[in-house]
Amino acid sequence: MTMKPFEIFIAEFSWKGCEDKRPWLIIEHAPNGHFNCFPISGEDYGEGAFQLDQTDRDFGATGLSISKTCYIHDERFYRLPPQSFGRRRGTLGGNLLLRFLDAAGLNHLRPKTST
Repeated sequence: MTMKPFEIFIAEFSWKGCEDKRPWLIIEHAPNGHFNCFPISGEDYGEGAFQLDQTDRDFGATGLSISKTCYIHDERFYRLPPQSFGRRRGTLGGNLLLRFLDAAGLNHLRPKTST
């Protein structure tokens, strides 16, 4: 399975004491075939999570539910092994991605634009 930065996959990995399958945003490749990721949840745990607005025109590409507000928890990277991942949900892209990278202080990861 090929996985790229800013794709959203369902993965089973322990987060906040829970082993549930949940969406994870891939940020970058890590050593040993692992991926640095951020969890996505339907709860804002008060840690400065980035809210994904369902009315944003780029939201549909995420593959996330429009019936529930979603939050990217970007307080730290979680290194997930490749066997943790299941199916691909979608991609964080467009202006929604740019706003997220800005809010998370990750502007150095902005996709290169062709000129």
